Amino acid sequence: LSDIRRGSASVAQIGYWIGFPHMRRGYGLGAVKVVTRFAFRQLGLHRIEAAVQASNEASVSLLEQAGFTCEGTARGLLKVNGGWRDHLQFARLSSDD
Repeated sequence: LSDIRRGSASVAQIGYWIGFPHMRRGYGLGAVKVVTRFAFRQLGLHRIEAAVQASNEASVSLLEQAGFTCEGTARGLLKVNGGWRDHLQFARLSSDD
């Protein structure tokens, strides 16, 4: 959880990385659910955002399983391997529970 903004936004970013030996074992999904619950219940945030490259099917699936909704494409959002890449922008609201 990073870039926590209070006030009228009440939002934070969530990011994760899962090493190959631990992929598809539920660790990432469990961690995203715990952090999201903490952000809403303990920190009182309204919105959690996540960005992922469209080709990263595992992360897209993980976010969807965690209750995030795809809101569209952010062009040139993050630099990956030396180049600016488009990312799908996902979000979950505290009212989505």
